[in-house]
Amino acid sequence: MFGLDAVLTALETGDNSILLSASQDQADLLIDKALEHAQRLEIDVIAANKSEIILPNGAKLIARPANFRTVQGFDGNVWFDEFAWVYNNKRLFEVAAPIAARGDRRITIGSTPFEMGDQFYEIMDGMSGRFQLFSRHVVSVDDAVNAGCPVNIAELLDLYDPVMFDCFFRCRYFESGNSLIDYDVILKAQGQCLNALTEGELNGGMDIGRTRDVTEFIFVEQLEKVYVRRMETLKKTPFDEQKRAARGFLKAWTFKSFNIDQTGIGMNIAEDLHREFPRIVRPITFTAENKERMALNIKELFDTEKIMIPFDHNLIAQIHAIKRSVSGKGFKYDAKRSEEIGHADKFWALALACMNLGINTKKLLTVKVI
Repeated sequence: MFGLDAVLTALETGDNSILLSASQDQADLLIDKALEHAQRLEIDVIAANKSEIILPNGAKLIARPANFRTVQGFDGNVWFDEFAWVYNNKRLFEVAAPIAARGDRRITIGSTPFEMGDQFYEIMDGMSGRFQLFSRHVVSVDDAVNAGCPVNIAELLDLYDPVMFDCFFRCRYFESGNSLIDYDVILKAQGQCLNALTEGELNGGMDIGRTRDVTEFIFVEQLEKVYVRRMETLKKTPFDEQKRAARGFLKAWTFKSFNIDQTGIGMNIAEDLHREFPRIVRPITFTAENKERMALNIKELFDTEKIMIPFDHNLIAQIHAIKRSVSGKGFKYDAKRSEEIGHADKFWALALACMNLGINTKKLLTVKVI
């Protein structure tokens, strides 16, 4: 929608269209969509490359990742894509809004919601008395279906836990609560890091599910930072197929370690793969102490800016969903679960992949609540 709107607006007004996305990958995708719309409209563009399109009237479509340090100096109408998922979106808005300062220009903001209280929430809420120039529109998956969009809500509900489904498809916000890692810290760690062709030594994590939960694989490479190189999801997959998938990964790449959740249903897979790859595969039991160690290790990686993750709604949401709460024996680190579906499987796969990286190796002292 943004791509088409940007093309038509630039043709009508002669002004540039500035498209700001949550990541470089998203910006590339948006300019590709805009070019596709221009071609369908049989517009003879003067020039086009990975990040810009020049239309016959001289107006430019310019796509950039949403970084408040690099967006100044442009001029035209502005589109913010997935604005709630942009690091420091308040600062970005302050810097980028003047791009459209001329009275007949406009700012268009679109996003899946994320956390209550951020800049996107404030603009959509409108209760502060500010941002009255904006018109607000909310379209949920239910609205789309009622309007004739061929989406199977039951299938979507089967793919997501209720909290994430409400966020991604029903336009509801996460409540931060006692999130272990602040959402701004998570968003700041986004970057272009996925690379299935890397020849480096990897560390792998496999969080196992079967019917209620999915199975998640995450592989990371440790250089000056820890880079997420590949993510794979298996849903309702028989254990034999999961084992074959893991075996394929272990043979395809060079691994320094491959940690597998052996708690409950994961024991057989973990034991068999450890027997086949004894120097690489490590079965890990999710005790309270192990979960605490892994969770705090991930937190330290994010807090010290020693990790880079891809732009992935589900991964970001699952990292942010982990809460630290007090239990009878100390602290618990987990995400809310429904009876039918658990979540944060990606977080624990990432935590497993990173647990041998030496960031947090000191002995943990768990508080006992009396």
